Amino acid sequence: MEDVTEEDIKVITSVGPDDHVISGGVDSTVAATLDHKAIGDKLHCIFVDNGLLRYKEQERVMGTFERDLYLPVTCVDASVQFLSELKGVTDPDKKRKIIGMEFISVFDAFSQDLEKKIGKKSTCLVQWTLRILDVPMAFLKRHQFPGPGLAVRIPSDVTQGNALDILRHVEDETLMTWF
Repeated sequence: MEDVTEEDIKVITSVGPDDHVISGGVDSTVAATLDHKAIGDKLHCIFVDNGLLRYKEQERVMGTFERDLYLPVTCVDASVQFLSELKGVTDPDKKRKIIGMEFISVFDAFSQDLEKKIGKKSTCLVQWTLRILDVPMAFLKRHQFPGPGLAVRIPSDVTQGNALDILRHVEDETLMTWF
């Protein structure tokens, strides 16, 4: 594993000595950890709360990033943006497409804000699949939860009633008994 890590870091540092990169999403945690080792403060991580996360997911993820991984992460609460776009939508495929487009919109806005802040465009968006690399085991063992998450598990309009809250609590209790 050490050889793979060193190889990965060499590839990452070859991007450019002055280049900045963005990493986003829980599944990009390993990429962000490697990138941070390779390029330090030129890494800009983003965690998007789309309003469709598991119970207390934002707090758990941000806590892990800050307390255990020491990664520079900006949390963007885009829940109103996502949920307003999903209002009235019941078709799972349409929900997935809307959510995908909203993620792109949030990442684009983050990238533009970052460019204004640092005075240059970021070079790339880094995303990988989770694998073990100084990432707490409890974080790695978490049940996979794709971006559309709760939205496609609710067969109706996610903004109606308290469907999101009910599913968050049911899923939290269920997953806690599995792990």
